[in-house]
Amino acid sequence: MLVIGKGLITITAENKRKTYGDPNPALTYTYNGFVNGETLATSGITGTPVISTEVNQQTGAGEYDIVLSSGTLNAGNYVIQFIKGKFTVDKAPLTVIAQNKSRLYGQPNPEFTVTYNGFVNNESLASSGILGTPELGTPATATSPAAEYVIKAGNGTLQSNNYVFSFIDAKLTIGKAALKLTVDNKTKTYGDANPEFTVTYNGFANGEVFSSGSVIGSLNFITDANTNSAAGQSEVRIDPASLFSDKYELSFASGQLTIAKVMLSIKAEDKSRTYGVSNPPLTFTYNGFVNGENLSSSGVTGLPVLSTTANQLSGAGTYDISITKGNLAAANYDFQVSKATLTIDRAALMVSASAQTRKYGTSNSTVNWSLNYNGFANGENLQSSDVKGAPAFTTDRKSTRLNSSHGYIS
Repeated sequence: MLVIGKGLITITAENKRKTYGDPNPALTYTYNGFVNGETLATSGITGTPVISTEVNQQTGAGEYDIVLSSGTLNAGNYVIQFIKGKFTVDKAPLTVIAQNKSRLYGQPNPEFTVTYNGFVNNESLASSGILGTPELGTPATATSPAAEYVIKAGNGTLQSNNYVFSFIDAKLTIGKAALKLTVDNKTKTYGDANPEFTVTYNGFANGEVFSSGSVIGSLNFITDANTNSAAGQSEVRIDPASLFSDKYELSFASGQLTIAKVMLSIKAEDKSRTYGVSNPPLTFTYNGFVNGENLSSSGVTGLPVLSTTANQLSGAGTYDISITKGNLAAANYDFQVSKATLTIDRAALMVSASAQTRKYGTSNSTVNWSLNYNGFANGENLQSSDVKGAPAFTTDRKSTRLNSSHGYIS
Protein backbone atom coordinates (compact mmCIF):
# COMPACT_ATOMS: atom_id res chain seq x y z
CA MET A 1 0.00 0.00 0.00
CA LEU A 2 1.28 3.46 -0.91
CA VAL A 3 1.02 6.10 1.82
CA ILE A 4 1.20 9.70 0.60
CA GLY A 5 2.16 12.17 3.31
CA LYS A 6 1.06 15.79 3.42
CA GLY A 7 3.39 18.41 2.05
CA LEU A 8 4.93 21.13 4.33
CA ILE A 9 3.80 24.71 3.86
CA THR A 10 5.43 27.55 5.81
CA ILE A 11 3.52 30.69 6.49
CA THR A 12 5.97 33.46 7.37
CA ALA A 13 4.91 36.75 8.97
CA GLU A 14 6.62 39.56 7.07
CA ASN A 15 8.86 41.91 9.08
CA LYS A 16 7.43 45.39 9.71
CA ARG A 17 8.87 48.71 10.78
CA LYS A 18 7.38 51.96 11.99
CA THR A 19 8.25 55.02 14.01
CA TYR A 20 7.15 55.43 17.59
CA GLY A 21 3.74 57.06 17.68
CA ASP A 22 2.74 56.06 14.17
CA PRO A 23 -0.18 53.70 13.60
CA ASN A 24 0.74 50.12 12.82
CA PRO A 25 1.11 49.19 9.19
CA ALA A 26 -0.94 46.28 7.86
CA LEU A 27 0.44 42.91 8.97
CA THR A 28 1.15 40.54 6.11
CA TYR A 29 2.47 37.03 5.56
CA THR A 30 3.69 34.82 2.78
CA TYR A 31 3.22 31.12 1.86
CA ASN A 32 6.16 28.99 0.85
CA GLY A 33 6.32 25.26 -0.05
CA PHE A 34 3.56 24.59 -2.58
CA VAL A 35 4.23 21.54 -4.79
CA ASN A 36 3.00 20.28 -8.09
CA GLY A 37 2.84 23.78 -9.43
CA GLU A 38 0.10 24.66 -7.01
CA THR A 39 -0.73 28.07 -5.68
CA LEU A 40 -2.79 29.12 -2.74
CA ALA A 41 -5.78 29.28 -4.97
CA THR A 42 -5.29 25.74 -6.36
CA SER A 43 -3.85 24.10 -3.29
CA GLY A 44 -7.12 23.36 -1.63
CA ILE A 45 -6.18 25.42 1.42
CA THR A 46 -9.14 27.29 2.78
CA GLY A 47 -9.57 29.89 5.49
CA THR A 48 -7.01 32.37 6.77
CA PRO A 49 -4.50 32.41 9.57
CA VAL A 50 -4.59 34.99 12.36
CA ILE A 51 -1.61 37.39 12.43
CA SER A 52 -1.04 39.68 15.43
CA THR A 53 1.46 41.72 17.46
CA GLU A 54 1.47 43.39 20.81
CA VAL A 55 2.62 46.61 19.17
CA ASN A 56 0.23 49.55 19.07
CA GLN A 57 0.58 53.31 18.57
CA GLN A 58 1.76 53.83 22.16
CA THR A 59 4.27 50.98 22.18
CA GLY A 60 7.78 52.20 22.88
CA ALA A 61 10.72 51.85 20.55
CA GLY A 62 12.15 48.34 20.34
CA GLU A 63 11.71 44.98 18.58
CA TYR A 64 8.56 42.92 18.97
CA ASP A 65 7.22 39.60 17.57
CA ILE A 66 4.65 39.27 14.85
CA VAL A 67 2.96 35.92 15.49
CA LEU A 68 0.71 33.67 13.42
CA SER A 69 -1.94 31.14 14.45
CA SER A 70 -4.21 28.77 12.52
CA GLY A 71 -7.27 30.88 12.56
CA THR A 72 -9.73 29.29 10.10
CA LEU A 73 -7.11 27.56 8.00
CA ASN A 74 -7.94 24.13 6.54
CA ALA A 75 -4.71 22.89 5.06
CA GLY A 76 -5.98 19.92 3.01
CA ASN A 77 -2.83 18.23 1.62
CA TYR A 78 -0.44 20.35 3.56
CA VAL A 79 0.97 20.56 7.02
CA ILE A 80 1.36 24.20 7.99
CA GLN A 81 4.37 25.61 9.89
CA PHE A 82 4.17 29.18 11.16
CA ILE A 83 7.26 31.42 11.24
CA LYS A 84 6.96 34.64 13.26
CA GLY A 85 8.15 37.99 12.00
CA LYS A 86 9.85 41.02 13.64
CA PHE A 87 8.16 44.33 14.29
CA THR A 88 10.69 47.11 14.78
CA VAL A 89 9.50 50.36 16.42
CA ASP A 90 12.04 53.09 15.71
CA LYS A 91 12.52 56.09 17.96
CA ALA A 92 10.60 59.14 16.81
CA PRO A 93 12.62 62.14 15.71
CA LEU A 94 12.45 64.99 18.21
CA THR A 95 13.96 68.33 17.26
CA VAL A 96 15.51 70.36 20.06
CA ILE A 97 15.39 73.99 18.95
CA ALA A 98 17.50 76.56 20.76
CA GLN A 99 15.67 79.87 21.09
CA ASN A 100 17.11 83.16 19.89
CA LYS A 101 18.20 85.56 22.63
CA SER A 102 19.40 89.11 22.86
CA ARG A 103 21.14 91.36 25.34
CA LEU A 104 23.20 94.54 25.49
CA TYR A 105 26.96 94.79 25.64
CA GLY A 106 28.28 94.40 29.15
CA GLN A 107 25.33 92.40 30.43
CA PRO A 108 25.63 88.73 31.39
CA ASN A 109 24.30 86.20 28.93
CA PRO A 110 20.62 85.44 29.44
CA GLU A 111 19.43 81.98 30.33
CA PHE A 112 19.38 79.88 27.19
CA THR A 113 16.23 77.90 26.52
CA VAL A 114 14.92 75.40 23.99
CA THR A 115 11.65 74.23 22.54
CA TYR A 116 10.89 70.67 21.45
CA ASN A 117 9.18 69.78 18.19
CA GLY A 118 8.02 66.28 17.35
CA PHE A 119 6.28 64.84 20.39
CA VAL A 120 3.75 62.12 19.49
CA ASN A 121 0.82 60.54 21.26
CA ASN A 122 -0.09 63.91 22.73
CA GLU A 123 3.00 63.77 24.90
CA SER A 124 4.84 66.71 26.40
CA LEU A 125 8.32 67.00 27.86
CA ALA A 126 6.96 66.12 31.25
CA SER A 127 5.06 63.03 30.09
CA SER A 128 7.50 61.81 27.45
CA GLY A 129 9.90 60.12 29.79
CA ILE A 130 12.79 62.24 28.52
CA LEU A 131 15.52 62.65 31.09
CA GLY A 132 18.35 65.20 31.33
CA THR A 133 18.84 68.55 29.66
CA PRO A 134 20.45 69.68 26.42
CA GLU A 135 23.77 71.47 26.37
CA LEU A 136 23.57 75.14 25.29
CA GLY A 137 26.60 77.38 24.89
CA THR A 138 27.99 80.43 23.14
CA PRO A 139 31.45 81.93 22.75
CA ALA A 140 30.06 85.36 23.71
CA THR A 141 31.02 86.84 27.07
CA ALA A 142 30.16 90.07 28.87
CA THR A 143 33.05 91.78 27.09
CA SER A 144 32.17 90.56 23.58
CA PRO A 145 31.40 93.48 21.23
CA ALA A 146 28.01 93.99 19.69
CA ALA A 147 27.43 91.32 17.03
CA GLU A 148 25.59 88.05 16.42
CA TYR A 149 26.87 84.88 18.07
CA VAL A 150 25.78 81.26 17.75
CA ILE A 151 23.96 79.53 20.58
CA LYS A 152 25.12 75.97 20.02
CA ALA A 153 22.73 73.19 21.03
CA GLY A 154 23.99 69.71 21.89
CA ASN A 155 22.82 66.49 23.51
CA GLY A 156 24.10 67.28 26.99
CA THR A 157 22.54 64.74 29.36
CA LEU A 158 19.38 64.10 27.31
CA GLN A 159 18.12 60.50 27.31
CA SER A 160 14.99 58.96 25.85
CA ASN A 161 13.74 55.47 25.07
CA ASN A 162 11.36 56.63 22.39
CA TYR A 163 12.93 59.71 20.80
CA VAL A 164 16.08 60.40 18.87
CA PHE A 165 17.29 63.96 19.11
CA SER A 166 18.37 66.45 16.49
CA PHE A 167 19.41 69.99 17.25
CA ILE A 168 18.94 73.41 15.72
CA ASP A 169 21.25 76.20 16.85
CA ALA A 170 20.05 79.71 17.69
CA LYS A 171 21.40 83.22 17.59
CA LEU A 172 22.50 85.49 20.44
CA THR A 173 22.31 89.12 19.36
CA ILE A 174 24.42 91.51 21.42
CA GLY A 175 23.31 95.08 20.94
CA LYS A 176 25.36 98.15 21.67
CA ALA A 177 24.93 99.53 25.17
CA ALA A 178 23.78 103.13 25.45
CA LEU A 179 26.61 105.51 26.33
CA LYS A 180 25.80 109.19 26.77
CA LEU A 181 28.56 111.80 26.59
CA THR A 182 27.63 115.12 28.16
CA VAL A 183 29.91 118.12 27.76
CA ASP A 184 30.51 119.69 31.17
CA ASN A 185 29.53 123.32 31.57
CA LYS A 186 32.49 125.69 31.84
CA THR A 187 33.08 129.36 32.53
CA LYS A 188 35.72 131.80 31.45
CA THR A 189 36.23 135.54 31.41
CA TYR A 190 36.00 137.66 28.30
CA GLY A 191 39.40 137.82 26.67
CA ASP A 192 40.65 134.54 28.14
CA ALA A 193 41.44 131.48 26.07
CA ASN A 194 38.83 128.73 26.14
CA PRO A 195 39.24 126.38 29.11
CA GLU A 196 39.93 122.69 28.67
CA PHE A 197 36.61 121.04 27.94
CA THR A 198 35.67 117.84 29.76
CA VAL A 199 32.96 115.21 29.46
CA THR A 200 30.77 113.24 31.84
CA TYR A 201 30.06 109.67 30.69
CA ASN A 202 26.94 107.74 31.61
CA GLY A 203 26.65 104.10 30.61
CA PHE A 204 30.10 102.51 30.59
CA ALA A 205 29.96 98.77 31.31
CA ASN A 206 32.46 96.26 32.64
CA GLY A 207 34.24 98.92 34.69
CA GLU A 208 35.44 100.61 31.53
CA VAL A 209 36.44 104.25 31.12
CA PHE A 210 37.10 106.33 28.03
CA SER A 211 40.77 105.36 28.04
CA SER A 212 39.91 101.64 28.05
CA GLY A 213 39.74 101.64 24.27
CA SER A 214 36.10 100.62 23.93
CA VAL A 215 35.46 103.99 22.30
CA ILE A 216 37.80 104.68 19.41
CA GLY A 217 38.86 108.16 18.36
CA SER A 218 39.44 111.42 20.17
CA LEU A 219 37.13 114.01 21.63
CA ASN A 220 36.76 116.88 19.21
CA PHE A 221 34.90 119.79 20.73
CA ILE A 222 33.09 122.30 18.55
CA THR A 223 32.25 125.81 19.74
CA ASP A 224 32.03 129.24 18.24
CA ALA A 225 33.64 130.76 21.32
CA ASN A 226 37.16 132.17 21.18
CA THR A 227 39.22 134.83 22.90
CA ASN A 228 37.27 137.61 21.20
CA SER A 229 33.80 136.18 21.84
CA ALA A 230 31.48 138.55 23.68
CA ALA A 231 30.23 137.87 27.18
CA GLY A 232 27.27 135.49 27.24
CA GLN A 233 26.81 131.78 26.58
CA SER A 234 28.12 129.62 23.79
CA GLU A 235 27.22 126.02 23.03
CA VAL A 236 29.99 123.42 23.23
CA ARG A 237 29.31 120.11 21.50
CA ILE A 238 31.21 116.98 20.54
CA ASP A 239 31.83 116.15 16.91
CA PRO A 240 30.14 112.72 16.60
CA ALA A 241 32.27 111.86 13.58
CA SER A 242 35.37 111.83 15.77
CA LEU A 243 34.29 108.78 17.80
CA PHE A 244 33.30 105.18 17.03
CA SER A 245 32.47 102.15 19.14
CA ASP A 246 31.50 98.57 18.34
CA LYS A 247 30.24 98.20 21.89
CA TYR A 248 28.31 101.39 22.61
CA GLU A 249 25.55 103.34 20.94
CA LEU A 250 26.86 106.84 21.45
CA SER A 251 24.63 109.82 22.16
CA PHE A 252 25.76 113.34 22.85
CA ALA A 253 24.57 116.27 24.94
CA SER A 254 25.97 119.75 24.54
CA GLY A 255 27.34 121.90 27.35
CA GLN A 256 27.43 125.64 27.84
CA LEU A 257 30.47 127.86 28.00
CA THR A 258 29.57 130.94 30.01
CA ILE A 259 31.73 133.94 29.12
CA ALA A 260 31.73 136.34 32.04
CA LYS A 261 32.43 140.03 31.73
CA VAL A 262 35.98 140.99 32.58
CA MET A 263 36.45 143.39 35.49
CA LEU A 264 37.61 146.84 34.40
CA SER A 265 39.19 148.87 37.18
CA ILE A 266 38.26 152.53 37.26
CA LYS A 267 40.40 154.43 39.74
CA ALA A 268 39.97 158.04 40.73
CA GLU A 269 43.29 159.88 40.62
CA ASP A 270 44.72 161.53 43.73
CA LYS A 271 44.64 165.31 43.71
CA SER A 272 46.06 168.14 45.81
CA ARG A 273 45.54 171.87 46.15
CA THR A 274 46.08 174.70 48.57
CA TYR A 275 43.49 175.93 51.05
CA GLY A 276 41.27 178.55 49.50
CA VAL A 277 41.81 177.37 45.95
CA SER A 278 39.03 175.80 43.89
CA ASN A 279 39.08 172.01 43.56
CA PRO A 280 41.07 170.81 40.56
CA PRO A 281 39.26 168.75 37.90
CA LEU A 282 38.61 165.26 39.22
CA THR A 283 39.98 162.61 36.87
CA PHE A 284 40.19 158.83 36.68
CA THR A 285 42.02 156.06 34.83
CA TYR A 286 40.94 152.73 33.33
CA ASN A 287 42.93 149.56 33.88
CA GLY A 288 42.14 146.06 32.63
CA PHE A 289 41.26 146.26 28.95
CA VAL A 290 41.83 142.92 27.15
CA ASN A 291 42.26 141.78 23.54
CA GLY A 292 44.33 144.87 22.82
CA GLU A 293 41.29 147.07 23.34
CA ASN A 294 41.22 150.62 24.61
CA LEU A 295 38.42 152.89 25.68
CA SER A 296 37.41 153.76 22.15
CA SER A 297 37.41 150.16 20.86
CA SER A 298 36.08 148.41 23.97
CA GLY A 299 32.43 149.34 23.59
CA VAL A 300 32.44 151.05 26.99
CA THR A 301 29.95 153.92 27.04
CA GLY A 302 29.07 156.53 29.61
CA LEU A 303 31.15 158.06 32.36
CA PRO A 304 31.66 157.49 36.06
CA VAL A 305 30.63 160.12 38.58
CA LEU A 306 33.38 161.63 40.77
CA SER A 307 32.75 163.84 43.77
CA THR A 308 34.27 165.08 46.99
CA THR A 309 32.87 166.81 50.03
CA ALA A 310 35.73 169.30 49.93
CA ASN A 311 35.08 172.78 48.61
CA GLN A 312 37.01 176.04 48.51
CA LEU A 313 36.22 176.70 52.17
CA SER A 314 37.28 173.23 53.38
CA GLY A 315 40.19 173.32 55.76
CA ALA A 316 43.57 171.77 55.15
CA GLY A 317 43.54 167.97 55.38
CA THR A 318 42.63 164.92 53.30
CA TYR A 319 39.25 164.23 51.71
CA ASP A 320 37.89 161.27 49.81
CA ILE A 321 37.35 161.55 46.10
CA SER A 322 34.38 159.24 45.70
CA ILE A 323 33.61 157.49 42.44
CA THR A 324 30.52 155.60 41.26
CA LYS A 325 29.70 153.82 38.01
CA GLY A 326 27.47 156.58 36.88
CA ASN A 327 26.04 155.65 33.48
CA LEU A 328 28.92 153.38 32.51
CA ALA A 329 27.85 150.39 30.44
CA ALA A 330 29.61 147.71 28.40
CA ALA A 331 28.74 144.36 26.87
CA ASN A 332 32.00 142.74 27.89
CA TYR A 333 33.15 144.62 30.98
CA ASP A 334 32.00 145.04 34.54
CA PHE A 335 33.32 147.94 36.56
CA GLN A 336 35.19 148.12 39.83
CA VAL A 337 35.68 151.64 41.15
CA SER A 338 38.34 152.82 43.59
CA LYS A 339 38.26 156.15 45.43
CA ALA A 340 41.17 158.55 45.65
CA THR A 341 42.34 161.29 48.03
CA LEU A 342 42.18 165.07 47.71
CA THR A 343 44.88 166.66 49.84
CA ILE A 344 44.33 170.33 50.81
CA ASP A 345 47.57 171.92 51.83
CA ARG A 346 47.68 174.92 54.17
CA ALA A 347 47.91 178.30 52.43
CA ALA A 348 51.02 180.48 52.98
CA LEU A 349 50.36 183.50 55.25
CA MET A 350 53.11 186.11 55.41
CA VAL A 351 53.36 187.99 58.77
CA SER A 352 55.77 190.94 58.85
CA ALA A 353 56.59 193.45 61.62
CA SER A 354 56.59 197.16 60.84
CA ALA A 355 59.91 198.96 61.25
CA GLN A 356 60.16 200.75 64.64
CA THR A 357 62.64 203.02 66.47
CA ARG A 358 63.61 203.63 70.08
CA LYS A 359 66.12 205.67 71.96
CA TYR A 360 69.32 204.16 72.76
CA GLY A 361 69.32 202.76 76.20
CA THR A 362 65.59 202.25 76.45
CA SER A 363 64.03 198.82 76.64
CA ASN A 364 62.59 197.09 73.54
CA SER A 365 59.43 196.63 75.52
CA THR A 366 58.76 200.32 75.20
CA VAL A 367 58.45 199.89 71.43
CA ASN A 368 54.89 199.71 70.07
CA TRP A 369 55.22 196.79 67.67
CA SER A 370 52.75 196.47 64.76
CA LEU A 371 52.16 193.49 62.33
CA ASN A 372 51.25 193.17 58.66
CA TYR A 373 49.44 189.97 57.36
CA ASN A 374 49.54 189.00 53.69
CA GLY A 375 47.94 185.89 52.13
CA PHE A 376 44.52 185.41 53.71
CA ALA A 377 42.22 183.37 51.42
CA ASN A 378 38.46 183.23 50.95
CA GLY A 379 38.12 186.90 51.93
CA GLU A 380 39.26 186.13 55.46
CA ASN A 381 41.12 188.45 57.81
CA LEU A 382 42.85 187.91 61.13
CA GLN A 383 39.59 188.01 63.01
CA SER A 384 37.64 185.62 60.71
CA SER A 385 40.45 183.22 60.12
CA ASP A 386 41.44 180.44 62.44
CA VAL A 387 44.78 182.05 63.25
CA LYS A 388 45.28 181.96 67.01
CA GLY A 389 47.90 183.35 69.35
CA ALA A 390 50.29 186.27 68.94
CA PRO A 391 53.82 186.52 67.62
CA ALA A 392 56.79 187.08 69.87
CA PHE A 393 58.94 190.01 68.89
CA THR A 394 62.69 189.88 69.09
CA THR A 395 65.24 191.92 67.36
CA ASP A 396 67.58 189.09 66.64
CA ARG A 397 65.01 187.02 64.67
CA LYS A 398 63.27 187.79 61.44
CA SER A 399 60.18 185.60 61.94
CA THR A 400 58.14 183.69 64.40
CA ARG A 401 55.42 181.05 64.09
CA LEU A 402 51.71 181.39 64.72
CA ASN A 403 49.27 178.46 64.85
CA SER A 404 46.76 178.01 62.00
CA SER A 405 44.94 175.00 60.62
CA HIS A 406 44.42 176.65 57.24
CA GLY A 407 47.86 178.02 56.50
CA TYR A 408 51.37 178.37 57.59
CA ILE A 409 52.76 181.63 58.81
CA SER A 410 56.17 182.95 58.05
